[in-house]
Amino acid sequence: MQPLSLAGALPFLALSYMRGEKILELLKVTKRLLGDRPWGVGLLGFLPQELWEEQILAVLEMPPPFALIAGGQPHQVARLESRGIPTYIHVPSPALPESTTNDSSPSTGPVLTEHRLRELDKSVRQRVFPPADFGVNGRKNKPAVFILSPPRSGSTLLRVMLAGNTALFPPPELNLLGFKTFGDFKNYASHYHFPSSGIERAIMELCAVELQEAKDILDDFAKRNISVQECYAFIQDRLGDRLLVDKSPAYSASLPVLRRAEVLFDSPYYIHLMRHPYGMIRSFVEVKTKQLFDLPFSGRELAEYLWLRGHQNILALLKNVPARRQFHVKFEDLVSSPRNTMEDLCRFLSIPFAEGMLRPYEGEKMTDGRFEEEMMVGDPRFFSHQTIDPRVAERSRERLDRPICDLAKEIAMSLGYSDL
Repeated sequence: MQPLSLAGALPFLALSYMRGEKILELLKVTKRLLGDRPWGVGLLGFLPQELWEEQILAVLEMPPPFALIAGGQPHQVARLESRGIPTYIHVPSPALPESTTNDSSPSTGPVLTEHRLRELDKSVRQRVFPPADFGVNGRKNKPAVFILSPPRSGSTLLRVMLAGNTALFPPPELNLLGFKTFGDFKNYASHYHFPSSGIERAIMELCAVELQEAKDILDDFAKRNISVQECYAFIQDRLGDRLLVDKSPAYSASLPVLRRAEVLFDSPYYIHLMRHPYGMIRSFVEVKTKQLFDLPFSGRELAEYLWLRGHQNILALLKNVPARRQFHVKFEDLVSSPRNTMEDLCRFLSIPFAEGMLRPYEGEKMTDGRFEEEMMVGDPRFFSHQTIDPRVAERSRERLDRPICDLAKEIAMSLGYSDL
C-alpha cells in the first residue's frame, strides 16, 4: 500500500472474511507504515452478523481514515461515522440501499403481485443474461452434470459434498452456459460485475497454476474468442474419467440458457435441487443477495420471483429429458439424510460412493478464493457451519411474515411442499 499512497492514490485494505485478531494486526502495521497519509478499509455488508460484529469491533479499536462497505446499508454506515470514520457504500445502483429498507410492509397480502411479476419478467430478461445467437461447433461435448436450482437453495453445500468424490470435478460457479463465446462472457462479466472468478479458480485447480497464469489462459481464450463449447471442452479434456459438474444458479432464471446444456453436451445429467420457498426467500433476504442484481425491486420480491421462475424453467427443461438423466433432491433431505442422499446420487451417476462426500468442511474442495483472504464464489455463509446441520431443514419451513403468491404455492405443492 505504501507505493500507492506515495503516488497519491487512496489505498484500501480488503478485509473480506478475516477474523478480528488478524484485522487488528493488519491495521496496526498499516498505520505504522502510512502514518498520516490517507487510506481505508473495505468491508462486506452482507457478512454473517457474528463475523460482521467481530470485524467492526476491530475497526473501531484501530480506526482507519476511511471505510467502504460493499453491499452496505445506511445503519452500518451510521455506526462507523458516529466514531468519526467517513464511510461510503458501494452498490450496483444508488437505489439499492433505500430499496432494501422497504422489504417489510404493513400489508398482509402476497408481495409478488401479477403486475410486479410482469415487471420482473421484463427486467430479468434484459439483465441476467444477454440475448445471444447460440450455436454449436461440430460434435457435442462429453456428458457433464448440471446442478439446477435458484440461488440460496443449498447448491454450494451440494457442490462441496460432491467434491468429496474423486470421480467428479465440481468447481465454483462457471456461469458460462448463457454465452456463445468466451469473449462474450468476459465482456458481460466486466460490464455488469457478473461473477467470473469461478472459471479462474477452476483453471487454477485444473492446470495447477497460480492466478496470473490462469488469467493468461483465459485472456488467450478471449483474444481468440473461442466458443463457450470449446472452453467447456478445454476443461473436460483435462479431467480424464472425471465428470464435470457445473453449479451455476443463475442459469435457472432463463429457459433458453438451460436448454443450451442439451445443445452443447451429449446426454448431460441434471440434479434438480429444491428448497422450501420460505427457507430460500428468507435466506435470500438475510444475506442480501439482491445486491448482486441491479434491479429496482425489493429483496423479498426478487427472492420469490427467482424461486418461482427458476423452478418453472427447470421443470420445463426436464419435461423433455429422459427420466434416467434426472435426479431430484430436496435441500431438507440433503442436510437431514446426507448419507442416503449421496448414495442415491452416486447410483444415479454410476460412480462409487465416497465417505468424503459427508465431510464437506474437511480437505481441499475449492472452498477457497483465487488468492489469500478472498472468499469463494457461492454461499457467503458456508463457513458459518462446521458440519452438515440438520436443524437448517426445520428452519427452512418457518413461515414468512407475508404469504407467497398463488402461482408459487402451486409450484411448491408440485415439488412436494404442502405446508404452506
